[in-house]
Amino acid sequence: MSLEGAQQIASGGLANINRQMALVSQNVANASTPDYAVERGTQASLTADGMALGVISGAALRSIDTALQAQVYQAGGSVVNLSTTTTALQAVDTALGTPGQGDDLPSMVGDLGDQFSALLNSPENQAQQARVVSSAGTLANGINRLSATYT
Repeated sequence: MSLEGAQQIASGGLANINRQMALVSQNVANASTPDYAVERGTQASLTADGMALGVISGAALRSIDTALQAQVYQAGGSVVNLSTTTTALQAVDTALGTPGQGDDLPSMVGDLGDQFSALLNSPENQAQQARVVSSAGTLANGINRLSATYT
């Protein structure tokens, strides 16, 4: 081996060390950066006809914790699932109405019961009969609204 060959091998080795140090420096500088994946350098021996010619630097590879990545994906799926459930339940909550405001199912049933009670005292009263029919219609519309929301 010539002196020039030894110098090229040493130069290639130093270049590889320089690259490795740059990767270490980059990893340390980005240690607190969110979503940063640690990189590690690869290297291979360079030979020809069984004669060592030095080292060659390969591509930098990102080190990813696959178990942690799977947990992140699973958590993201859970968030989407909960978001979808929340959206669906908000529609049901809106359709149920506000208790005590007259637009909720128990209030409508109570109103119909009150109208029937008033009709019981004077069954011939046509205005009261109309109020019973109106109250029954309001209850039926509320039930249909809930049915449509649940569907």
